[in-house]
Amino acid sequence: LVWSAEGALLAMATENSIVFYDGGSGRELHRLDPDGLVYSMRFSPDGRTLVSGQDDFDVTFWDARRGTLLARVASSHQEGVYDFAFSPDGRTLASVVDQVKLWSLATRQEVSTLSGHERNIYSALFSPHGNLLVTADYGGAMRLWSALPFDAIDGSNR
Repeated sequence: LVWSAEGALLAMATENSIVFYDGGSGRELHRLDPDGLVYSMRFSPDGRTLVSGQDDFDVTFWDARRGTLLARVASSHQEGVYDFAFSPDGRTLASVVDQVKLWSLATRQEVSTLSGHERNIYSALFSPHGNLLVTADYGGAMRLWSALPFDAIDGSNR
């Protein structure tokens, strides 16, 4: 289950679907086929996009308001994504499992890989100001990463 930031939408992954609900009334709005077992989901800060990670290693971008598929992108992860984190400005997405992958939301493409964890990573979170990314792995290690904004066109750090 995940709420959109403003609470207008709630998304729930079931065995074979992602179901969107109105956050106020609980009324079902959309039922989508993720084409695989969903491991993780997150709404973008503006609530317009839901991203999901399936057992096929793909990262799927959904239009949360219309209930439509925006893009299904193969990741370079070696397993289905365990967690996602959006930067507060909504420009960067972090996906984690075997490594940390950073994605440009403008292009919906991986732009960087952060290596350093010795075990699979189960959680990622940007700081409120977006200048740090913290990740935690199953071995009990936590890593802090500098999260400088990157240019969405070429993916470089400023």
